[in-house]
Amino acid sequence: MPTWAVAGAAGFIGSHVVEVLRAAGHRVIATDRPGADLSVAREAGAEIREADLADPPTLRDTLEGCEIAVNGTGLFDLGASHEVLARVNVAGAKAFADAARSSRVRRLVHISSVSIYGLPERIPMNEDGPYHPRNPYEKTKLEGEQAVAGMHAPSFEVAVLRPTLVYGPRSRYGQGLFVAMLAQMRAFGGRRFPLLAGGPVGQHVHVRDVARAAVLCGTHPEAAGRAFNVADRVPLGFGETVGALLDACGIQAAPRIKSRLVARAGIAALAHAPSFAISRFNRQLQKGHEILVSRGLAPQLRPRLDRDWLQYFNGDFVFDTSRLASLGFTWEHPDLRTSIADVVRWYEAAGWLPLPRAKRETAETRREATS
Repeated sequence: MPTWAVAGAAGFIGSHVVEVLRAAGHRVIATDRPGADLSVAREAGAEIREADLADPPTLRDTLEGCEIAVNGTGLFDLGASHEVLARVNVAGAKAFADAARSSRVRRLVHISSVSIYGLPERIPMNEDGPYHPRNPYEKTKLEGEQAVAGMHAPSFEVAVLRPTLVYGPRSRYGQGLFVAMLAQMRAFGGRRFPLLAGGPVGQHVHVRDVARAAVLCGTHPEAAGRAFNVADRVPLGFGETVGALLDACGIQAAPRIKSRLVARAGIAALAHAPSFAISRFNRQLQKGHEILVSRGLAPQLRPRLDRDWLQYFNGDFVFDTSRLASLGFTWEHPDLRTSIADVVRWYEAAGWLPLPRAKRETAETRREATS
């Protein structure tokens, strides 16, 4: 079996790639910046080698003896400048690819993003483009992908993955932020949340399916030199997505606002809310988070309303995944509605979300019985 290297192994996607590879029996070199928390990779049985993307000699040493590499590094910060983002998403991606090629890695799987399309011109959007990135994050993801894909050659094959909004255990962004907001509301007595029915249509993808797609594209002969959208099988309206998150958190959707026009207008209003209003709301969330942390909640998942993230719900984002399916890929999590509850349970079990009252009382009763 080939030896794999996984860069960004301390991160959300990278750590899951390591777990999938180790479960299949592969030898894995897990790497990330010095001082990063690589405990998940270590527990999975990977060999740990710290390396900095800005230190090419260290990168080459790290990749020595590896045949396949996955680059899961990336900076996802919609509020950062192009210069800051480009250090990781462009220069870092190219440095890792250069080191992989110098170390005679035969295939590199580069994890990019569907965000390079901007607001898709057609639905579903396939891998051929056009690409219209709208902000520094999207632009640097496109620049990084193009730099790495341009290195593809018979002796150094490159495959590119473009995931959509990724969710799953250990995520600290995206759907995780909204779930954290709902769980905080629940912890302080909230039981109802307004639901905008319908709204723009989008897709999500479970992190395990992204990791499995990376492993498949690392070995499949027809993946070389190609890019692949990675999204689940069931596009959902904004209201359906929020409804699934409410159900997973045990919160009643009420009132239900059924007008699609109202739904789109409401999302647009949030996306263009004044900065001071967003900041004030986030300060209240932070205060609530600090109270819950003082009661024993783990601090990792800090809720906040990210206005920039809302732009990914202010239009239809549906992607063609037939190219990935043509490789024989099958989805373990084809529908967010049937998977998100298990993710919420993971957050609760890990202490990242406060337990619902009934579960908390049961846990307290058990502790008292054993004390």
